Amino acid sequence: MWAHPADEMNSIWVGERVATIKFDDILSNVINRRDAAAWGPNAQFRYPMNGTGQIWNTPTPTLSPSPNP
Repeated sequence: MWAHPADEMNSIWVGERVATIKFDDILSNVINRRDAAAWGPNAQFRYPMNGTGQIWNTPTPTLSPSPNP
């Protein structure tokens, strides 16, 4: 879905694909340490230490070809 060309995306296109939030509900869930059950698998997302770039940086050494002997 996100392979769509960026120059063809706009707020309407993105708005159809990104869930809307209710700030009060989020704040209450954070304070009470509850998941937003209605969000299914998107109810939790833990960012990697040092940011989302680590999703790509961590496996890179194991995917890179080894140097020729």
